[in-house]
Formats: sequence, C-alpha cells, structure tokens
Amino acid sequence: MAQSLQLEVRLPEGHWAGDLTRLFPQAMLRIEEHMALGKGRGSATATIRCRDTSTVLANINSLDSIMSVIILEQSKSGIRFRVEIAKGGGGFLKALRKTGLTPKTPFEIRDGWVEWSIECDQNNARDLIEELNEDQIPHKILSIKSKEEESLLTERQRQVFELALAEGYFDKPRRISQSNMAEILNISKSTFNEILQTMSSKIMNEFAAEIRKR
Repeated sequence: MAQSLQLEVRLPEGHWAGDLTRLFPQAMLRIEEHMALGKGRGSATATIRCRDTSTVLANINSLDSIMSVIILEQSKSGIRFRVEIAKGGGGFLKALRKTGLTPKTPFEIRDGWVEWSIECDQNNARDLIEELNEDQIPHKILSIKSKEEESLLTERQRQVFELALAEGYFDKPRRISQSNMAEILNISKSTFNEILQTMSSKIMNEFAAEIRKR
C-alpha cells in the first residue's frame, strides 16, 4: 500500500544546504526544485529567508560545495537563487539514491535539518530508514500514513495553525500580532509568514472546488 513518510534528517557536514543553514540557524532555506547534472554534480533553485541577505550571499559564494550562484530575486528579507553544486557537495543523500526515493518539493531546511515528505510503499520506507541508520545519519520519523490517511498539513504546520487559532491570530480583529506569534514560536517573523503562506496555499488548493460551488 502506498504510504506518505514524513521525516526530518540532519544533512551531513559538506552538504551545501546543511552547512549554509548551520551558519545561519535562524534562516529558513526552501528548496523549490533540484536536478542531477551527471558526474556527481547537481543544481537547485532555492529561497532563503533571513535578516542579513548580504552576509548570507557572501557565505553561499564561499562554500566549496557550490560551483556557481545565480541570483534570481533579492530583497531585504530574502534571496531567491539557483546554484550549481559541485561533486560531493550535497545532492541526494546516498540513502535516497540507493532506495530510489525522491522527496516532494518544495521542502524546507533549518539549522541543518531538512523535512521531507516521501511517497513510497512499506518496504521502501523500511529500506530508507535502514540506510540512514547504516550511514549514521541522525533522523526523526514524524509520521507514516497510508495515502488515504495523509494529512493536509505537516506536523509543524499543524502546530503553528493550532497555536495561531488558539491565540486569536485568525480572529477579526486580530488578537495577536505576527511579531508576537513569531516570538511565541521562537522563529523569525519572515519564517512565520512563510509557514502561513504554505498552509494557505495547501488549504486553498484542497478546498478550491468546494468553495467554487458555494
């Protein structure tokens, strides 16, 4: 039976996305798409939300695991960019390559930890966990659900949603500000906004047909 496996994995040292977010633990890196280029290289399109974009950009350019960087968009609160990744610089982990599994995009990385959602069967899920254990890659299983039981929101998104609901963020007038919500969650305001946007997109897409009928 098809399953949806959600897990957090600590990216190893030398992986560009892991190294970058460990340098800036308050930043949120969102991988929009990634592609293998052959000879061990790869490319990725990503957005990083952060407070000091110039310092972050300088560190992206200084990573040995990055061959080139193209800036697609830049603002005071973030950078959208495309990178070419050097051989061994952090494409798919060996555990993914050996099992042939691919995480859904987009996915997010904070402080070296990536949250993946992977569609697979029970055997594939078991094999992936065994490979991660064998490679001594720290990981946390968030949930394993059959496709029929798959949640609309991730565990983290649901936590944010429930807290925002309880604190009156969705009330009119609003009973708590974005800044105070971010403080309670111990995340930046930009990260809180990013989570809200992702949740809103999922909810609107899920219920769009029903809304149109009313």
